[in-house]
Amino acid sequence: MVTIRQHCNVIKFASIPRTFQDAIKIVRFLGLRHLWNDSLCIVQDDADDWRKESVQMGRIYKDAEKTVAASGSRDGSEGCFLPRPPLQPVVRLPYGDPDQGQYMSATLFPDALDTTVSETPLGSPSWITQGWILSPRVIHFTKARMVWACRTLLKCEDGENETSGDEQRLFESARRYRQAKEAKPKSDSSVDHEEILGFYADWCYLVSTYAARSLTYESDKPVAILGLATEVGKGIAEEYTSGVLHDDSLLHEAFHTHCVLTQLLWFAKVTLTRPLALQDQPHWSWTSTIGAISFLAPARAAKSCIRELNRVKTNGSASAWRFSARLKKWEARREGDPSTRSRDDYYFMEFYPKGSITYGGFVTQNTKLFSGRDMTPGGWMVFDLNEWPAEPFYLAEISNNEFNEKPDGSNVMFLSEIEPDLGDGSDRRFKRLGVGQVIDQTWFDHAELVTITLI
Repeated sequence: MVTIRQHCNVIKFASIPRTFQDAIKIVRFLGLRHLWNDSLCIVQDDADDWRKESVQMGRIYKDAEKTVAASGSRDGSEGCFLPRPPLQPVVRLPYGDPDQGQYMSATLFPDALDTTVSETPLGSPSWITQGWILSPRVIHFTKARMVWACRTLLKCEDGENETSGDEQRLFESARRYRQAKEAKPKSDSSVDHEEILGFYADWCYLVSTYAARSLTYESDKPVAILGLATEVGKGIAEEYTSGVLHDDSLLHEAFHTHCVLTQLLWFAKVTLTRPLALQDQPHWSWTSTIGAISFLAPARAAKSCIRELNRVKTNGSASAWRFSARLKKWEARREGDPSTRSRDDYYFMEFYPKGSITYGGFVTQNTKLFSGRDMTPGGWMVFDLNEWPAEPFYLAEISNNEFNEKPDGSNVMFLSEIEPDLGDGSDRRFKRLGVGQVIDQTWFDHAELVTITLI
């Protein structure tokens, strides 16, 4: 077995995987003399070294001159220069109106070239998210072609442009957001909200992409995006806490509260798990789960209906969110003895859609529909773990939607109370179960306004 001391003395070129060999050749060809590789520069079987060095990976990628990505390789043995399909002639099919002097053409490429960088084998691991986005310049080596990616474009060696990637979209919207904030003082509430909402939409999209990627270790979930999130937070002068970007000095403003709530209203696209390896993560955060997630669309017309949002510390070092909201206990709609009711008595049903998106909303494989009073439509719910709660649970009204200047339902969070209400006016602590929407406009009539600590 090769020891660290031996590696510090010499690393034989023939002893390292082919991908590393190719990377060294590429770096030398570019006239660079230093190469950082995580599997060599971080001691893989040393937990302390991994914890110390892994949090530095964001800075390393950000400060890199160039990043070499063996994007088409399935493992380190395949290298960067993969066998390619034989070149085929490009066929151009002109069409148009020659009498008007107008022409258009369609270019047909072989199927092997019809693959975006994100669909390559290297696009699967979660760690690649921050590596690709933070690196100012990436050279992708795929099975079909080389691709250059930087802050402004993705250019292929065949001259074609790929569609803008996450790196271009996120940093451009972050730049516009920062400009919007700096153009006017914090006391001026007329900062361009569209620019800010655009940034949060891109951030939520990036988080959704990251959450769907694979993890080597479950404990990597909050760590593998930490470097990226920290750098993005610096770029917009905001702090990052367990999946949420926020500026505590602006939490008293309704619009910034809305931006935080947008990030808290995530939903499970598949049945999630909450492994023991992530038990130190707060339940309100997607970083406590394993599996694909997405976010409720940040509707321009949505209005926050919570009061006094604040970030607080709980026992230990985890952060919690404290706010006041109308809270209502989930109740069955049928008369009779509750102990004799079955699950069907709640008037909900499983909903398995053919598609994943509907106009004006969304559906997912674990969506449950429920009725309101008199069997009128009540709304829908998605539980994070796709489990019907064994204990009593509550609905907290988070924000209200409008469509064509008319009420269009309330965005709600499903909660379970950690400790029973003592009735002494003390804060009540809850953990998240899922999210949903109530379209019954009378649902929260006479509901009590409760101070909630969400942990």
